[in-house]
Amino acid sequence: MLKSTDAEPGSKRKSSSDESEPPKKLIGLDPVPKGRLGGVDASAIIRKPAMAIPREMRGGPTECTICFVHPLFKCPLCLCHQDNPDQMDEDEKIDNCDEVRLWEDGWRERYYQSKFGVDPADAPEFCLKVAHEYVIGLCWVLAYYYQGCASWNWYYPYHYAPFASDFVDVASVKLEFSEKKTKPFCPLEQLMGVFPAASRSHVPPAWQDLMTDPDSPIIDFYPTDFKKMNHTGRPRGLSGTIKRSLAPIYALLTFYSYVLLFQVDLNGKRYLWMGVALLPFVDEVRLLKALDSRRNLLTVEEKTRNLRRPELYFCHADTEMGKYLVSLYEEPTQQKKNGGDKQAAAATAGGELVSYEGDAPDHSSIINAALTEGVSGRVWPDYDFACLPGHRMRSGVPSRLPDIAAVQQRAICAFFENPAYPFGHIFPARLLDSVSSAFCVF
Repeated sequence: MLKSTDAEPGSKRKSSSDESEPPKKLIGLDPVPKGRLGGVDASAIIRKPAMAIPREMRGGPTECTICFVHPLFKCPLCLCHQDNPDQMDEDEKIDNCDEVRLWEDGWRERYYQSKFGVDPADAPEFCLKVAHEYVIGLCWVLAYYYQGCASWNWYYPYHYAPFASDFVDVASVKLEFSEKKTKPFCPLEQLMGVFPAASRSHVPPAWQDLMTDPDSPIIDFYPTDFKKMNHTGRPRGLSGTIKRSLAPIYALLTFYSYVLLFQVDLNGKRYLWMGVALLPFVDEVRLLKALDSRRNLLTVEEKTRNLRRPELYFCHADTEMGKYLVSLYEEPTQQKKNGGDKQAAAATAGGELVSYEGDAPDHSSIINAALTEGVSGRVWPDYDFACLPGHRMRSGVPSRLPDIAAVQQRAICAFFENPAYPFGHIFPARLLDSVSSAFCVF
């Protein structure tokens, strides 16, 4: 009589593979990696939001040892419940490759080794240097909003920020912004400093091949091949296609990916646009030297576009300020010829175009702030490209916007310069007198 192969009700059949499986770890027996964040166990900080998940969603012999979420439910904090890496999508694979691991001891060393290529144990002064540069950057930002641009050529020389715990001895940081006056790039030079090669049609033709020619002295400023990198510095998806037997070749490819390509490090983020673009820092001296070698090839129109020029003040011609600006253009013709636009005369001094440096000409007029609701400064006519009421206003982009007909044109403009202050002037950074001092307490 043959025995039935059906299992009895309530029993479980075990295959030979099940019998050979090692016993699964019990809950709570796995040591949770420890780390420190401001003296607090980092793993406790990481677990806190996960522990808000109802208990029925947690528990089980295969639950995650980091957040204790049952594998049936997708853990919002980690992906270690995934048994089969091949079933993970690309973003999940990247999250599983976090080599910094802030919740484990050694997170600080791993961070600086991964992001800066420096071991803090070998160069403890390096972390201090990064932190001090970051403090200088904070001062630059505050000065920008309260005092004006502190420096046009300072930049933070790293792609990543330091840890807050590395802000040591910040009182000794020296700010050198006030020691010398700097000025911004000219307009077209700015474009060469920020545009990728794909946008070269917006710069003068004489400069375009500097962005694409392999022999260009600044070709390294314009990388065209970007790789989406995971936390270990490897191109996404590569680790799943290279076998263990090819590990030496893989290591070589990883090395050359750093040398030959410019990566986008997701840096813990999920989407490419959130990552850190590891672009090369633009060397100001090298860039200007390359542009100067071809500056004589620019047309007169391009040279004019590359000038720094005064701001333009626009208003309706029928307002009180508009009527005042109209009167500036009604001055005698002889004054226009002999000294009307000294800015234009200065721009062609010596037969060479030069940029406006912020000094309003002598014939400029002080604005009556009562006509402008408090706006102060100096104005003077723009005789070359004036926007005048009753005159046709030509479009700067005729392919996109039409000209403004003379009958519709009621605006007027003039050159404008802010009130002048001596270099190094400190503007008081305080609340206005009308602001209530009754602050909210949270």
